[in-house]
Amino acid sequence: VPAAVTSFRGYYQPLGVFFLARAIRPRPTELRALLGLWLVVGAIMAGFGLLQATTWTDADYRAEGYVRQNGELVVPQVSVDGKPYLRPASTVSGPNELGLDMVLMSVMAATWLLSTTGRRRRLALAACTLLFVGGLATTLSRSAFLGLFAALFGIAVMYWGRLKGGFASMGTG
Repeated sequence: VPAAVTSFRGYYQPLGVFFLARAIRPRPTELRALLGLWLVVGAIMAGFGLLQATTWTDADYRAEGYVRQNGELVVPQVSVDGKPYLRPASTVSGPNELGLDMVLMSVMAATWLLSTTGRRRRLALAACTLLFVGGLATTLSRSAFLGLFAALFGIAVMYWGRLKGGFASMGTG
């Protein structure tokens, strides 16, 4: 049963927001609210991943059902500075999935940050972006880091005119 829960959690949780959006067919204001809720869920995932990375042991992961069908942990142990480290999975099926979710969350928060106004909203989005990048960092997922760099390159291309204008105004200040 724990392995089935882990598999379900890993495969369907990330898609939940898409099923929800398709089911309710939100208007633009509702879509913004849905994306805001998605950021809240992402913040919970990142916070839980950070908690796992700093406090959980092999026994904690086993007790909570983070095991494959063959009984192995879904969170691989790696060596960091010669010390064992269990890569967190948060609420998804493994560290690579968490890393990908954190890439999606950080890119969404960063692009929203670039296009929003209001000091409080910008601070909240900046904090979310940092939290998601921190959550990504705990996973040590090379593929997720590569995805983040590709996404940041894509954002730079999309916002090149705005970025170029901002750099130009810094030089003439």
